[in-house]
Amino acid sequence: MNVKLLCGFAAFGLVVTAGVAALTGPGEAAGAGSCQRMVSITPQVSAAEGAGTLTFAVMSRGCAAAGYVSYVVTDRSARRPADFTAGNGQLQFGGGDTGDRYITVRVVSDAVREAALEDFGVQLVNPSSAVTVQLGTAQGRILDDESATQAVVVDDQYCPAGSVGAQAMPSVGLTACEMGNGNITFEAVRILVDRQLTIRARTFDMTMLAGRDYLAVDRYVTFEPGQFVARIAVEVSPGSSGTVGLRIDPMSTGVSVPDASGIANVGAQMG
Repeated sequence: MNVKLLCGFAAFGLVVTAGVAALTGPGEAAGAGSCQRMVSITPQVSAAEGAGTLTFAVMSRGCAAAGYVSYVVTDRSARRPADFTAGNGQLQFGGGDTGDRYITVRVVSDAVREAALEDFGVQLVNPSSAVTVQLGTAQGRILDDESATQAVVVDDQYCPAGSVGAQAMPSVGLTACEMGNGNITFEAVRILVDRQLTIRARTFDMTMLAGRDYLAVDRYVTFEPGQFVARIAVEVSPGSSGTVGLRIDPMSTGVSVPDASGIANVGAQMG
């Protein structure tokens, strides 16, 4: 589901603290299983047809061991080559490399009226012995440009355990942990049109509780003409983990919401 302070709430962005233990050299296996690189993929990424591309971040945490993980792309309601183009592949990590990796999919823009939202899958598979997949399943979602109403959705987010601290925001594949200190960030995505659109964004408790684990959000967010992504940050208390939700409701007319709720999973170990 697809949107990005108070005293006692410290800064964490869905970012990185990559602790480096027992580095291995390029191509080396981790010794005795003591050094494991933990990888996770952004669970949902949405884009309008007119955006051109859609990018998943594969986040790397834990020990910076040399290794690799493969990925497989599968058609669902969105199909190749009519809706998107992407192949299977493999992501390589050198010993000591703490950087994330990215999987970019090209979105096909056409003049055909289709379902408001179509999707495809990406799965992390076959990791090498020094790599452990924490969250390996992702959904890519494409919003149709030709609908009579404009669609807006909010994406799910995932922040791996230990992702606390500061890291420069990458130019592509923004992850919820890498949007700023102390915040998880939801992304709301709409089709690209030349007019304003206003939504109301409100957090709701799941296993994390407002006032204890995070600072509640209830605000209006406006997409300016030509803008197709809005980010809504939710500040999280240091050391908190679990799930928190965000709901979006349209305040403008002529808007459909195929997916009104996003869930952020903070620091939980997911398989």
